[in-house]
Amino acid sequence: MMPEPTSTDRVLGSRIVRSRSLGGGGWTSVHLVELDDGRRVVVKRSNSLDLRIEAAMLDVLADRSNLPTPRVEHVSAGILVMAYVAADSPIDARAERHAADLLADLHTRISPDGTYGLHFDGLIGALPQRNTPCVSWVEFYREHRLLAMMHHAGPNLRSGTVARLERLASRLGEMAPDRPRPSLLHGDVWSGNVLVDHGRIAALIDPAAYYGHAEVELAFIELFSTFGDAFFEQYASAAGWSAADRREYARHRRDLYTVYPLLVHVALFGAGYLGQLEQCLSRLGC
Repeated sequence: MMPEPTSTDRVLGSRIVRSRSLGGGGWTSVHLVELDDGRRVVVKRSNSLDLRIEAAMLDVLADRSNLPTPRVEHVSAGILVMAYVAADSPIDARAERHAADLLADLHTRISPDGTYGLHFDGLIGALPQRNTPCVSWVEFYREHRLLAMMHHAGPNLRSGTVARLERLASRLGEMAPDRPRPSLLHGDVWSGNVLVDHGRIAALIDPAAYYGHAEVELAFIELFSTFGDAFFEQYASAAGWSAADRREYARHRRDLYTVYPLLVHVALFGAGYLGQLEQCLSRLGC
């Protein structure tokens, strides 16, 4: 689907010279657009998602952190225009270490009122992500992550899996800290959202931003093998993680925080992720 030249011309104030598809997530189309005034922009369109939400999440990250993100040029419900970020290099060890420094710094940015969540609801992929602020992390993760995403994943879940997830939710206070530092998170750091230019992170795109326990970000990265050992070694150094901290996370919370992105994938893509989800629940004793 090509961008509509007349409407996009009006939005950008310049005529489109050429356009090239950059793909999309199935619920959006994304194009690199060259304009006759010499600019290159990325134009994202959707008939089903309100792209003003993505723009707002990008603005939160741009305003409250040093994380590199694309600059928002224009947004309406169905169209998001961002400055083009030149990046076509693979993720290598240098990029992993740079990502670790950036995310460790991001995670020092604390919510202004000490709550978990955000002042507006977000998106993760094509799904709503509820961000109602809570003073308790256990309450937030239970109500607005596990139980909320169980609702969306419900048609693809077995009844036994639902019972196990409900058991996990009831035991959450034994497994997660109630008041960890409420860190600003990107929320969707997989390789497709990481733009690299010669060993440096040029931008992290498509955020699912909110304030939460930083270990959620790390579990997501591990689940999808976004980064490897170079990242985790540098993150531990930059974030002041001790060997004991890393063991505590690996033993007790990595699986707990992996449940949520697996539920997201069950909701979006079907029962193919159920096996991973149930293995994770088994390791948690649920």
